[in-house]
Amino acid sequence: MSHTHRGASKLPQSCILLTLFVLCVMLGLPTVASACTPGITPELQVNAGAWQNTNTVTVTSGETVTLSPHPVTGGSWSWTGPNGFTAKTRKISDIKLSTGANSYVATYDNTSSCKSTETFTITVGGGGSGCTGTCTVLPSVYITLYGWYDNSPPGAGIAYAESAGYPTIHNVATVGGTYANPSTFATAAISSQDPVKGEMKVGQKIWVPAFSKYFILEDECSGSGPDPGNCESDWSPHKIYHVDLYLGGTPGSLSSDNNCEDNLTIGSADYSNNTVSGGGPVWEDPPSGLTVSTAALYTGSSSSDCWPNTPGTH
Repeated sequence: MSHTHRGASKLPQSCILLTLFVLCVMLGLPTVASACTPGITPELQVNAGAWQNTNTVTVTSGETVTLSPHPVTGGSWSWTGPNGFTAKTRKISDIKLSTGANSYVATYDNTSSCKSTETFTITVGGGGSGCTGTCTVLPSVYITLYGWYDNSPPGAGIAYAESAGYPTIHNVATVGGTYANPSTFATAAISSQDPVKGEMKVGQKIWVPAFSKYFILEDECSGSGPDPGNCESDWSPHKIYHVDLYLGGTPGSLSSDNNCEDNLTIGSADYSNNTVSGGGPVWEDPPSGLTVSTAALYTGSSSSDCWPNTPGTH
């Protein structure tokens, strides 16, 4: 048996489209869907590595990610992300990441009020942080830097040279950064001659996620005052972790060395609470095979030669 539905007759599709077109014109709305110009070009950086033209990346716990989409001029930006995250800047860094997928959505409103969106997905591996075996992550370390000129005395001399019988690999302060050839760093060191003084053992390797480089403890970090030059007084009695990374330099580059060191310093010592304010993570006894940046911390004798010294605007 057939049934007939009785009610309002159906409008022809052409009539509906014409009606919508007229309404769009009356309201000043676009009548043809089109992409915004310019749209969003995704770019991101893991630690201090090369900029990547992608919106997805997988990292391990402790690594840092910076999101820096283009265009760099014009319009306005807004972000949303996990746990109520919001921002109004184009570039975001120091992103809080949890194990699993983390989605951050960028919205770009160009000068013609056309909005584009781009979703960045950062996946933190759930199978461990990459810090395995004897590796330990120190979550908040006061990270400073020193160079040829402000070494004491000026030069590339180190306190714990391999030729003197220490378990190190260099005889002078060295800029390397790889697992096989790590750069020199200094701190309050534990050695066979002074087994109770320091926070780390002479010859110990670390990996610094902020710069994606390996370092080896080959120098002492002491001075006439507590902060920022004296790791020993930071450790005793405050038990503040403080590492001083060697960045190189040449004779005659004192002011630019110092500027670069200041620019790259991470955190500060809070003596009232015996903590580090705004410090960065450091991995003790890291495994080989972690990300290594080829960008030098300092490449010459002028302030423009300071890391990351990456071409282009980000």
